Order: sequence, then C-alpha cells, then structure tokens
Amino acid sequence: MSFAEKLKELRHGASLTQAELAKRIGIPLRTYQTYEAGVSYPKNIEIYSRFAAFYNVSTDYLLGSEERYITDAAERGGARAGRQVAELLSRANVLFAGGELSDEDKELVMKSLYDIYWDAKLKNSKYAKNNAANASLKADEADTDVDENIDNGNENSNVSTNTEKRK
Repeated sequence: MSFAEKLKELRHGASLTQAELAKRIGIPLRTYQTYEAGVSYPKNIEIYSRFAAFYNVSTDYLLGSEERYITDAAERGGARAGRQVAELLSRANVLFAGGELSDEDKELVMKSLYDIYWDAKLKNSKYAKNNAANASLKADEADTDVDENIDNGNENSNVSTNTEKRK
C-alpha cells in the first residue's frame, strides 16, 4: 500500500475530512491533498513524524521502502529529484507485477535503482563541472594566444589558426 493510500485509509478510520487533518498536522490543505492523491510527498521526515504521532503508527509503516527513497531524494536533491526517483521506482514496480520476486528481492532492486540514480547524478554533475572547467581553460588559452600575438607584433594575426593547431 502506498503512502497516499495509507494516509487516506488512516484519515477515513479517524473520521476526519482532509481540511481537519491538515489543520491538526499543521500543513496547508492543498499540500495534504497532494500527499493523499500521490502527486507529491513530504520533503522531510518531520512531516512523516507528525502523521505517525497523530495516528500512533511508526514512520516505517507510513514510508514503506519506496516512499523512503523518494523522501530521501527530495531531501538530497530537491522536489525534482524526488519526482524523478518516484517515476523511476514506479516504472520498476511494473517488473514486480507478476509477483515472482520476494519482498527482500524487491527491496534490493529498489535500492539498486536508487543507488544507480545517484551515481548517474554525481557523474553528470562531475561531467558538467569538467566541461565548464575545460571551456574556461580553452578561453584562457585563446586569450593568451591573442596576447602573445600582440606582444610579437602580429596584431592582425588569425587567432583561429592558433586554436586550430591545438585541435
């Protein structure tokens, strides 16, 4: 059962409206509605703790394995990362439709996908930084070539010739 489904079931069990529950938890109604609809997830564990305390359940019960990864992604990388991990894990759930994997194996697959996601983000981040550093270095080298040509009295020299030689 998903976090959204658990929220709805617990709220109905307490005979509360969405507005009443949102007020008691201390969050905007619209925010609560997105949680219950499964559109978004709390960005930090404190919100999960409020729900758990209110309903007298554990945060582990509310989170489940999938939501735990989504919440962690949202905390580490913002709302976009949370949505991306949610989408990735949602697509992975299609693999489990046949019901042939044990819960432990499903958890292992989820954790592996989560780790792969962050490895890719890290590599992409490093790649972007390296490209920016390389572009800056090439720009500095081009400036140096221009300065050298001017110092040597070649004010009208073709800078592109110098940069083409390096390629």
